[in-house]
Amino acid sequence: MFRSFFHACIYVSYTFDCTGEEMNVFELSYLLRYPYVFLIILFVWVLVSHSIAELRWNIKYRVLPAQGFFLLATDSVSARKGDGLGLPLFHTTVIGRSSSCDIHFKSRLIAKRHAIVYLYNGEWFVRATAAKIP
Repeated sequence: MFRSFFHACIYVSYTFDCTGEEMNVFELSYLLRYPYVFLIILFVWVLVSHSIAELRWNIKYRVLPAQGFFLLATDSVSARKGDGLGLPLFHTTVIGRSSSCDIHFKSRLIAKRHAIVYLYNGEWFVRATAAKIP
C-alpha cells in the first residue's frame, strides 16, 4: 500500500490534519505515548546520574576523623620537651610511605603500606600490612 515510511507519514498526517476532523482523546493519547516514554527515560537517567555523583562525592569528601581520638607523633627531642604532633585517626587509618595513605612518612625505613590502625567494637587495633619491614 505504501512505498516507503515517508509516504506512510504523509498519509497519517494527511488523514489527521487535512480531513477537518478533530482528533479524539484516544487518538491523541496514542500519538503522545512515545514522547512521554522518552521524558520518563530522560528523567530516570538524570535522577540516577545525580544520585551516583552525590554518592561518589560523599565517599570522597565526607570521611571524618573519629571524634576524641588522635595519634601522637613525637621524636626523641620533642618527647623530652613534651611537644608532639597530633594526627587525626579515622575508623580505618593507613600508615605508610605511599601518598595514598592517610598518614604518610618520607622515611625509607617505612613500607609503602606499613600498618593499619582500626577501630573494632570500641577498641583500637594496629595490624602490620607490610610483608617484611624494610
